[in-house]
Parts: sequence; C-alpha cells; structure tokens
Amino acid sequence: MLPFDAETVTPEEWQRIAEQAEKPLCFNFLLLPKVPDDADTFLDRNGQGVMTCYDDVDWKGLAQLLQARLEGQVPKSIKVYVADDGPDIFDMVNVRHDRLDTPETESDFGSRTVQVLHQVAMADYRAGVLRLPEEISLHLNPPTRSQRPPIAGLVISVKFTKMLQAVDYMSSVMERLFGQLMALPMGPMSLMHPMDEPCRLPPEAHAWLEAQFGAVYSDQCGVLFLSATHS
Repeated sequence: MLPFDAETVTPEEWQRIAEQAEKPLCFNFLLLPKVPDDADTFLDRNGQGVMTCYDDVDWKGLAQLLQARLEGQVPKSIKVYVADDGPDIFDMVNVRHDRLDTPETESDFGSRTVQVLHQVAMADYRAGVLRLPEEISLHLNPPTRSQRPPIAGLVISVKFTKMLQAVDYMSSVMERLFGQLMALPMGPMSLMHPMDEPCRLPPEAHAWLEAQFGAVYSDQCGVLFLSATHS
C-alpha cells in the first residue's frame, strides 16, 4: 500500500516522489506515557503535583539512551532524536487556564504538535535533539514561573538515509525502542499499534522520564505517528 492514491499521481509527481525517496528523511512519533493504574494524572511519589522547567530537561540524554538501544541491531546511519518540548498534561486534556470551558473546536494536542512539526527542517535535527521553532507553541497555556506540569507526550524522531532503509528497518527500530514490531506508518495521526496492546517504555527511558519530571509514570505507552520531515 502507498500513502496516496497511485491512480491519481501524475508522471511528474511520480518523478518527484522517486527523487525524494533517495534523500534522508525523519519519521516523527509522539510517545504517550500512561499514568499509573492507581492514578488519574501524573503526580510525584507523595501524590502531589509537580512542575518542571522544560529548558532544563536533558533531552539529549534521552536521545542517547534510545540510540544505544539500536547499536548493533540496525545500521549506524539510523539516528534517534528527541524534541526539546512536548505537550504537557493540560495540553493533552485540552484545558486552558484563561477560560473554564475550552471550545470543542479547539485543536487537539496531536494537531497542534503536527502544526509545529510542519515548520521543522532537516537542519533542526542536531546532535540528538530536534529544535522546535519558538515562534509557534504547541502549548495552550504559558509557563508558570518558567515551569510546566509533567510532560504527557514526547516527540521521538528517527532519521533514515532514504526511504528504502526505512522500509527495511522500521520494524526493527520500533521493536528496539518500544517493544513491538511495527511496520512503516501509513498516514499522519495514526496509532502504531492496536489500542488494546500498548507498547512499553525501555527501562532506561522510564527512569529518565521520572528523574527529569519528578512524576510517577507507568512503563506502558502509546505511539502515534505524526509526520515525516524530508530533505
């Protein structure tokens, strides 16, 4: 299957697709950690709310942990990146502090994140970190004294040298990173696994998440495909 209607593609578009398939590209996913079974949201071990300065988070550290899981399993040219921001718990439930009732037409967290990623270029993926544009925020609320509540979605990107490499190794990469064999995604905002079969955070990634944000997270997670960034 192709993520477009092959019957309506012109010869010129086929040429563009073929040329693009030979260039590096990044697949952008949203990793959705789950709350513990006995909790309704992300709290610290004392059951209290916690805030974090996202500017102080070691995003590169998580990228290095995930990259290490791929070593010896896939070509070294396949690289993992972690975005330097992500939706917090209020973004996920679509709650704005400046109004009690957020309109149903308000964009959801996934759409807002995709909108930000559409502004990203390959040059923004550097040394394990995806630098998101500052002029477009994926948050509904401004920070409180430079801090935000716990993150509820991590943008994880995987860079391949060309599309054929992605076809060959996507399943292996997903299994190493998230514990499930997952094929090449077919469309934006698509869940990468059955709803009743959540993925699992690697132990080192789970420990990183709790250390960086001070909240208790489940080791289960969802994985949503957001977009692809092309050269």
